[in-house]
Amino acid sequence: MVYGALGRRGVYDIQDAMKQLGAGLGDGARLEMVKRLLDGLPQSHWLRRNPFIGDHFQGGDAGLYDLLLHSRDRAYTVPTLLDFIAAGGGRPVALISPAQYDPQHYLKDSDLAERAAALPEPERWALAERLSGALTKHIAYIVAGTRPDDPVARLDADWRSMVPVLRDMDPRAISAGIRGGGILKADLAPGQPYRAALPDFAPEIVARITGKASLGEIFEDFSAGPGSGLGAEAFLELFVPLSRAFGDINRLLFHGFLR
Repeated sequence: MVYGALGRRGVYDIQDAMKQLGAGLGDGARLEMVKRLLDGLPQSHWLRRNPFIGDHFQGGDAGLYDLLLHSRDRAYTVPTLLDFIAAGGGRPVALISPAQYDPQHYLKDSDLAERAAALPEPERWALAERLSGALTKHIAYIVAGTRPDDPVARLDADWRSMVPVLRDMDPRAISAGIRGGGILKADLAPGQPYRAALPDFAPEIVARITGKASLGEIFEDFSAGPGSGLGAEAFLELFVPLSRAFGDINRLLFHGFLR
């Protein structure tokens, strides 16, 4: 995880101002100085206008110091983050949450969305950051750049052994709050809604994602109940869009394989 430069607009202007004004002072004196600086900061300043930064109001002196006086704070845009990863010999597998780095969620115009979709993936990530403006940090899954395989869990021939997990979610509560063929609603950030279509039988499938049952076991239990008559291929046609809807906001993961 690294800080995101665009989502933290205003923070680094104040950090630089304090380097000018507080040069040679101790930590305590600089902390008192930055409080006085904030008291007189005009409402037009990016730090006051940025709704995604709250540390200096909620974290007390420690939060204020960490936000505005930390000497080793460095922020990244997507391009500089990718350069940083490559310099260390790695490559990104995914940025989390994936939906935040998909320009389609910020573009209502169909022509613009089509142009964005045609960009290479790293450029789509960078474009999404520019369109969002709310990414205060970047979280990346990284592997060695020389690793030849694809380490992302995919629903391939071994799909029955995969174990889906709803991260920090109660499957029964989620099941009760959605409907088959409906829309999954969430927020990528304040004022940035996320909407994803859900397949038929979404509640019945979600209720069976216990974090311990394999996908094969979920299929067997589902096909013996509400999914009676549906084969494995039809089940996957339901599960794939369901996993994408929750997975794109980092709520559905696969914790491994049962061998």
